[in-house]
Amino acid sequence: MSKYIEMSTALTGEQSLVEALRELGYEPEICHEGKALIGYMGDERAERAQIIIRRRHLDSASNDIGFSRDGNGVYRAIISEYDRGIGFDDAWIGRVSQTY
Repeated sequence: MSKYIEMSTALTGEQSLVEALRELGYEPEICHEGKALIGYMGDERAERAQIIIRRRHLDSASNDIGFSRDGNGVYRAIISEYDRGIGFDDAWIGRVSQTY
């Protein structure tokens, strides 16, 4: 099971983040109360997010990627070690931020 890592962002606008992800070709799921992320084996993980890219829209061995809003209104990206290793890393967050 790949461990999730939280990454800081400067993103604060839900709609702008969702639009940026769509522009990059993803189909984000929005859940204001937050939903659990799903691992590559279909297991529900403890990590929760308000904006989720489900694993079926990523690589076949991927875990969900989430964006969770903190108490200051800033989104943190929640990405597994595996997914960071296949390109959903700091550079990817940079592309999301630039598109945002």
